[in-house]
Amino acid sequence: MKIASIDIGTNAIKSKIFKTTPTSIEFIEGIRSPIRLGTDVFNTGFLTKDKLNLLINTLKKYQKQFIKHQYYYV
Repeated sequence: MKIASIDIGTNAIKSKIFKTTPTSIEFIEGIRSPIRLGTDVFNTGFLTKDKLNLLINTLKKYQKQFIKHQYYYV
């Protein structure tokens, strides 16, 4: 089974994809998108609409990648 995870941080969105068996976990690939969500939050306390839209579009790109390669994601 292939499993994907997403980490949404203040500096970047990162995904790691692994192939698993009952006895092993193998790293397949990683994706990183430096969208710098923290810049707005640290300055104003909120995400701007532009950053929020960038976040949504980035997550949609990741989702397409996961579906294309048949990764399981939660």
